[in-house]
Amino acid sequence: MRIFIQSNNFFLWRIIKNGEEVPMKKVGETTVPKTEDEYDAQDIKKIENNAKAINILYCAVNLDDYRKISCCSTTKDMWDKLEITYEGGQRKRSCTGKNVASSSAPPPPPAHKYLDGSFLWFNDRAEATRFSEKFEHREILPPRFSTARFIHDSIPREARVILERGNFLNLLYIKKAHYHPFLVRAFYSNLTKDEDGALISNVNGVDIYLNEENIQILTGLRRDGQDLGLYVGEEGARFNETALLEEVGIRKFVPTPQQRRPMIASMSPVFRFIFYVLTRILKPRKFNHTTLSQEDTEKIHAMIHNANLNWFKFVMTHMFTATSDNRPLPYALLVMAILEEYNIKTDVGPKIKGIKHWDIDESSFHSGTDETPFRQPRPCRQPRATASTAAASTNPSLAEQMAALTATLSRIDTNVSQTAQNVLIIAKPPWIRRVSLNNSRREEWLGTRPKRLKDKIKN
Repeated sequence: MRIFIQSNNFFLWRIIKNGEEVPMKKVGETTVPKTEDEYDAQDIKKIENNAKAINILYCAVNLDDYRKISCCSTTKDMWDKLEITYEGGQRKRSCTGKNVASSSAPPPPPAHKYLDGSFLWFNDRAEATRFSEKFEHREILPPRFSTARFIHDSIPREARVILERGNFLNLLYIKKAHYHPFLVRAFYSNLTKDEDGALISNVNGVDIYLNEENIQILTGLRRDGQDLGLYVGEEGARFNETALLEEVGIRKFVPTPQQRRPMIASMSPVFRFIFYVLTRILKPRKFNHTTLSQEDTEKIHAMIHNANLNWFKFVMTHMFTATSDNRPLPYALLVMAILEEYNIKTDVGPKIKGIKHWDIDESSFHSGTDETPFRQPRPCRQPRATASTAAASTNPSLAEQMAALTATLSRIDTNVSQTAQNVLIIAKPPWIRRVSLNNSRREEWLGTRPKRLKDKIKN
């Protein structure tokens, strides 16, 4: 880059290396910068050269470096930041070719470089260390999203009404073809909370501030209600777990040592889909997708009865809690949408391409498992129709079936008896004798056959 700038304009290179020239004037014994109205032709030339030096630096760097130097006000600051980035604390060569000691500038911002040539930048060494030790290999929960067509055409109407009243559909509709796991992990690695409850993070040097107002546009969640931790129900709909289990279709549940909490197998399709949205999208978790916990029953009760709760705070709390040790990271698609809102470069590191299981549709619920919310009745195998049963009822009684079976067995016995009587068993005639000769057996005639038998044989 140094050679590129010197070959275009060496005078601009001197401004970049030594700093810009500011028109000054002397007032008394002090020197102060001139105002624009006081500039003469020579001063204007200096200002133009300073702007040209900034412009040539902007043209010489890539997009990542432009993000770093665009916040600097002078070309000297820009060049120092580029030197720190690419040379760091090593000994660097001056333009005369001799080695000089490195400056006392701070070390370069640490970065993670990926195989595709992209970088993930951090503000300081502490951020990079925390990311490497606790978040670089953290598991990310598989995202889920849905489409308006599936919500309006395939799920029960009552479930759709519950989701619409609670403003949960916008969170379901956040759809991405892929996400970048290292950006999601970097977001959680730098995630903190201020005294007002807002979430603060930093990704690739860009500060992210999430309060209830600027993120409500993305999620559409309600933010003007009470805390879910204080929820006990509302007038006319007080929370009672036994009553709720009856309402969703789980009746007469008795805990046992083998099964301490109710399962969703007997829940109605409406509430099973609500439970699916709760445990996969609203507050995703890795395990126990078929067991109702005490907390699950409270949330389902609040969703069914459209309680006035701050669901935005509920999601933000779950997002911040995920920064604890060894917890899988949720809301991958929501984090990517947040990064796009802040115009952060999102093509950093490898990406995870979307699979068909991300999209919630009929194939999301496997038949024969506890996650089948819209189970279809299993078709029964019908007996083959015969001429004798064509005119009969399609569902004969047990007595009629037994009578038909008895008649069939009787016909079989009759046919066997008649066949046995018609079988002719011919015994060996007495005039044939079996003799042994030289250990071999043969038969010889002792006389002539009776004529009547001979005639029978001929006939």
